[in-house]
Amino acid sequence: MDIQNHFYGHSAVLAAYAGRRRPQHVRGLIQHGWTTSSPLAVQFGDFPDVGRDDGRRLLVWSHQSRAWSPDAADRPTTALGAPFAYLAQSAEVTALGITATRGTLVMPLHGTRLIEVGGDHGLLARYYRETEGACTVCLHHDDVARPHLVSAWQQAGHRVVTAGSREDPQFLGRILRLVAEHRRTVSNRLMTSIMYAAALGREVAVHGDPLSLGGADNVSLEWIAATWPELHGQQLDGAAATTTARAEIGWDNVLPPTSWCASSAGPAPPGGPGSTTGPRAHCARPATCWASERAPRGPRRPSRASARCTSFDTRCPTCRSRFRVGCPCSTRCQSRAWSRRPAPTPH
Repeated sequence: MDIQNHFYGHSAVLAAYAGRRRPQHVRGLIQHGWTTSSPLAVQFGDFPDVGRDDGRRLLVWSHQSRAWSPDAADRPTTALGAPFAYLAQSAEVTALGITATRGTLVMPLHGTRLIEVGGDHGLLARYYRETEGACTVCLHHDDVARPHLVSAWQQAGHRVVTAGSREDPQFLGRILRLVAEHRRTVSNRLMTSIMYAAALGREVAVHGDPLSLGGADNVSLEWIAATWPELHGQQLDGAAATTTARAEIGWDNVLPPTSWCASSAGPAPPGGPGSTTGPRAHCARPATCWASERAPRGPRRPSRASARCTSFDTRCPTCRSRFRVGCPCSTRCQSRAWSRRPAPTPH
């Protein structure tokens, strides 16, 4: 399983929804963010053979997105619903009854450790102070490491927070809490966070300087605004925004926990809300084609440093040994603790 299935806590959320204490191997790839184009090209492009004839699935959020047509895709896809939709509709979150007690949450266009957003962040921060008042600003984990960006927002009178790195299994829970406890979520571009907030029925708005990602801007902003007009502007029709957002993230594709494999963390074969579209619309294999069953490794003896770690483990993409994802006590490989082999050099 590729590491991207663990991004933003997605595998952790799906495992918990299925009644599992820890994430398990999912046989396929899970879409890890809303996109303005086909997720097959944007997120699954490095895996051209997945989803063809080997039983692995391409698990997308929705087949109703305006961004792409599943019938035009070169591989079959299964509309599973966004992990956020599973978390938001889970019994535990529903029981919390989170109410909107705060004002406006701003989630601006973010960069990565390789790409920095271009433009005047200070000017955008002051613009939102004038139009939205003092806001909570959630910056990307990599942007928080850039002091000049943090200062630009703080000097304008905003409160700066972050949801953590995408490797943190608690990431999605923090995002849910943020958008749920704020009455309004604003961004300078149409992004995943706007879809999440609108799907919860919160007010959303997309306005302000869109800034620039340089060569990474491969979709016209004018086309995006024309394709999703009900999600652009300062004052939007809340009902229309919620309807669109729920279609985009597959809110109605969420499967009940009983429809997931009893033996492993994966949905049952196609049929019902999580339908498959594409050249191979129905899988003839049993439910285990969704997720592999691994032979037990015997009792594990965690090292003293990670004895209390509640994070999950996976395979290191470099040395293939076991390491802890999102572990608060260590980020290096723990092969000595987990497989009793000499620990590799940290990387």
